[in-house]
Amino acid sequence: MVHPIPLPSPVTLSALQQYVRAVVSARNFTTDLNKVFILLVEEVGELSGELRLAPAASDPAYRRALAFEAVDVLLYALDVANGLGLDLDAGNGGEGYDSRRRPPPPALGERVAGAPVAAPEQLAHRLWAAAGELATALRRHWKRKLDPAEAVLRVVALVDAVLAVCHSYGLDLEAALAEKERLNATRNWSY
Repeated sequence: MVHPIPLPSPVTLSALQQYVRAVVSARNFTTDLNKVFILLVEEVGELSGELRLAPAASDPAYRRALAFEAVDVLLYALDVANGLGLDLDAGNGGEGYDSRRRPPPPALGERVAGAPVAAPEQLAHRLWAAAGELATALRRHWKRKLDPAEAVLRVVALVDAVLAVCHSYGLDLEAALAEKERLNATRNWSY
């Protein structure tokens, strides 16, 4: 059993980056940037796959799975940022991540049959476009031509895409992160 690392409070982009760094170290996860990016792409695929199941938007099990996949994408995006040596708070005008940044989702009754605010296809497209732009930043890193300010924008675009999914489905990303971390604390890690 792994002892959980306390989640940051308040949850800012900088605090989440430090949290991810601590988790990677404590659980002896890979720091190979190429492998981390492959894992990120896998998670973007899983989140996109969950979005295809949009008719289940009101099903609590589906919403939980969707939230957990959003958490995974967020954490891997921050892991990539760490691997690139980026400080997302500094490069994001100090604005950082704040779950209150987006307006609250409309009440469930205001949605048509539980439909998300944005179409699932639009959300998936936004995720994949942001992941592709981050891949371009990674390629520039390989060539030693990385512009850190541009790379920060690419990571933040992916974080924003995750937030758009959460906003659209009325998911509480912070609560999902806390729940997932409680579950992860009971797992054996053998990578």
